[in-house]
Amino acid sequence: KAVRSLSAGSFELETGRDRLGTFEPKIVPKRQLIITDELEGTILSMYAMGVSTRAMRDYVQQMYAMEISPAEISRITDSVLPAVQEWRNLPLQTVYPFVFLDCMFFKVRVNGAVETRAIYNILWVDIAGKKDVLRLYS
Repeated sequence: KAVRSLSAGSFELETGRDRLGTFEPKIVPKRQLIITDELEGTILSMYAMGVSTRAMRDYVQQMYAMEISPAEISRITDSVLPAVQEWRNLPLQTVYPFVFLDCMFFKVRVNGAVETRAIYNILWVDIAGKKDVLRLYS
């Protein structure tokens, strides 16, 4: 398969095969085409900022001189969904000594028009002194 990396560019990687199809590569897993954590981290950062898939593709093309498909970008951004779901299902504690309420405003595109939307966030500090985001609401 053709694999891309920042340091080596694009190269062909031959993987072993067996008759039963049970071979599992360890360094570059099956269906993984990009072997750089930095690039995936950059894409996830842009995803968190609300950058469109097209803009991400253009950025990767300009900065890394490599083509990346929208499907590959979606696969990378979908990798955070289990962590988001786990956070959403986090059980609440009975006591929070400190709770902070705040609001952030973001520009979002809705039906071709840009609107300002508020995201309300609730931060808490538990009894052990750990601070975390409790919930986000729009």
